[in-house]
Amino acid sequence: MSADDDDGSRRMLWLSSAALVIVTAIVFWPLSSSDFINYDDPLYVTENSMVQRGLTWSGITWAFTDIAAFNWHPVTWLSHMLDVQLFGLKPRAHHLGNLAIHAANSVVLLMLLWQMTSAVWRSALVAALFAWHPLHVESVAWVAERKDMLSTLFGLLAIMAYVRWGRRGAVDPSKGRTPIVGYAWIVLWFALSLMAKPMFVTLPCVLLLLDFWPLNRWRRGGVPRTTLLLEKLPLLAMSIASSAITVYAQRAGGAIMGLERLPLTERLINAVVAYAAYLGKMIRPVELAVLYPHPGVWPWATVLLSAVVLVMVTMVVVVCRRRQPALMVGWLWYLGTLVPVIGVVQVGLQSMADRYTYVPLIGVFIMVVWGVSEVMLRRSQSVRRAAIVAACTILIALAVVTFWQARYWRNSETLFRRTLEVTSANYVIRNNLGVHYRRTNRLELALAEQLESVRINDRYAVAHDNLGVTLIDLKRPTEALLHLQRAVGLTPQASRPHNNLSSALADLGRWDEAITAMNQAIALEPNIAAYHLNLGNLLVRAGRFQSALEPLQRATTLEPANAAAWSSLGSAHWKMRQVQQAIEAFTTAVRLNPGISTSHVDLGVALAATGRLDEAIAQFQEAIRLDPGNRTAHEMLDLARHQRNAGGPSGS
Repeated sequence: MSADDDDGSRRMLWLSSAALVIVTAIVFWPLSSSDFINYDDPLYVTENSMVQRGLTWSGITWAFTDIAAFNWHPVTWLSHMLDVQLFGLKPRAHHLGNLAIHAANSVVLLMLLWQMTSAVWRSALVAALFAWHPLHVESVAWVAERKDMLSTLFGLLAIMAYVRWGRRGAVDPSKGRTPIVGYAWIVLWFALSLMAKPMFVTLPCVLLLLDFWPLNRWRRGGVPRTTLLLEKLPLLAMSIASSAITVYAQRAGGAIMGLERLPLTERLINAVVAYAAYLGKMIRPVELAVLYPHPGVWPWATVLLSAVVLVMVTMVVVVCRRRQPALMVGWLWYLGTLVPVIGVVQVGLQSMADRYTYVPLIGVFIMVVWGVSEVMLRRSQSVRRAAIVAACTILIALAVVTFWQARYWRNSETLFRRTLEVTSANYVIRNNLGVHYRRTNRLELALAEQLESVRINDRYAVAHDNLGVTLIDLKRPTEALLHLQRAVGLTPQASRPHNNLSSALADLGRWDEAITAMNQAIALEPNIAAYHLNLGNLLVRAGRFQSALEPLQRATTLEPANAAAWSSLGSAHWKMRQVQQAIEAFTTAVRLNPGISTSHVDLGVALAATGRLDEAIAQFQEAIRLDPGNRTAHEMLDLARHQRNAGGPSGS
C-alpha cells in the first residue's frame, strides 16, 4: 500500500469513526430523558448507600473487598461512584455516561478490525451493526448494565494490545516495546475487563481464534503452535480465577439455581434454543423484552428446529474454513463468548437476555460482513452497488428500530408494560411492575400485579415478600403475615423477608416475635444499617428504650450520614430523659438532612426542655417553613413564645 493509499485509509477511518459516534448519539438520544429503572438500578445506584456517597476511600475499599450484587466487579462500582460524585443521582447523566461508553466501544471495535484486516469499510460496517443493533439497547439503556459495556471496552483494548504485541514485541522486540511491557498491557486491560464483569473470561480462546484469522499467526513458518498456547496461559489463569470468584459470589448470594429446580438436561436444551433464538432476534429484532421467563420445558419442535439451524451453520463454516476463514472465526467467536451466560450455570430466572449478545454478536457481524463481501467481489458492478444500497437500508432500518426500542426505556412502567405485552406468564415483571406502583403510591395497582405474580408462580419468594410489604402499606397486616411467612419459608437464608415479617408482626402487636424476626435478618446480614435501625425503632415502639440504644448506635456507625438513624437515636435518648444526648443526636440529624420538618421539631422540643428557648423557636419556625401544615410545630412554637414572654430562660 502506497503512502497516499495509507493516508486515504486513515482519513476514511476517522470520518467513519466520527459518523459512527454522531449517528449512535442520535439513535440512542431518547435515553437522555429516561429515568432509572426499578430493576437492579436501585441495587447498583439509587438505593446503594456506598455508591451514593460518591468516590470515598471507604467506598473504594468496599468495592474491592466486598461481594455485592452477586458479583465481584470493583471497576463497575467505581464507575457508578464517579458518576454520583460528578452528577449526583440525575438519571440523565448516568444514561449519557452509558451512551458515551457504548460509542467508545463502537469506535474501538472499528479501530481494532482495521488494525487486524486493513479493511476500512468492512470494519466500519461491523462497527455500525454493533453500534445500532436493537439487541444492544438493553445494555446501553439499563444503568445497572454498565458493567457489560465496561467489560467490553477493556476486553477490546486487551485484544488491541495483543495485536500490537503479536506484530511487534512478540516477533521482533526491536520494532517496538519489549515483549514483557507489551504483554503487561494485555494483562492490565484484561484484568480491568474481568473486574467490570467476568463476561470476557473466554478472551484466551478469542485470541487463539484471531491468531488463525486475521492475524495469521498459525500459518506455516509462523509462530509455533506450542508457543501460541503457552503465551495464553497467564490469561487463562486469570480467567479461571475470575470464574471461581464469580461462582462463589453468585452461590453465596443465592443467585445460582440448583439442579433440583432446573435439571442439567433442561439447561442444555435451553442453551441450544437460546443460541438459535439470539440469531433469530438478530435478524428480526422485534418484541424485545427486559426479561424472557424460563419455560422450564421447551417444546421438542422448538428444540429440534434450533438444533438443525446450529448444525447447518456449523457445517457451512467448516466447509468454507479455508476459502473464507472469517466465517469460522466469527461463528466460533459467537458460540464461545456466549458460554459464560448460556445458562448451563443458571443465574436468575431468565431463559435468555438481550444484554448477553453484546459481545457474542460481534462474531456474527464479522461472519455476515466478510462473508457477503467475499461473494460480492465476484459479482458485477451493478450487483455490488445493489448490495451497498441494501446494506445502507439495513443499517437505517436497524437504527430506526433501535431509536424506537430505546423509547420503551423511558421509565419502569413503560418498560415493564412493554415486556408484558410481548411475553407471557412473566411473573417476575408482574412483581417488578407491582413494586414500581407501590413506590409511586398506587397501592391497589401494586396489589393486583403482585397477586397475579404469585398466582402464576406460587414459589416465587420475591413476589410473596413484596406482596407482603404492599399489604402492610394497605394496613392489612394479617394478610401480609401469610405471604411474608411464605417468603421466609421459601428462602430462609434471605434477610429481607425476615425484616419485612418483623414489620407485619409489629403491626399486630406481637413484639417478641417481631424482635426475633428482626434479629434473624441481622444475623443473616449484620452490616446493613437499615436492619439495625429497624430493630432499634421496634424496641422503642415496644417500650424497651435502653435495649434500643445499641442497635441504633450500630446503625449510625455503619452509616454515619444516615439522618434517620441519628433521629431515632435521639428519640431513644429522649424517652430515657437523656436530654443532652438527645440534643446531640437530633442536631446531627438536622445537619445531615435539614429538609425534614419533624427533625427540627424534635430538636426544638429538646432545646426547649433545657431552657434554650430562642434556639428552640428558631427550630420550630424552620419546621413550619418546611411544612406549613405541621400542627405540632405551630403548637410548640406558641408554647415556646409563651414561656419566653412569661420570663422563662432563653439561654443559648
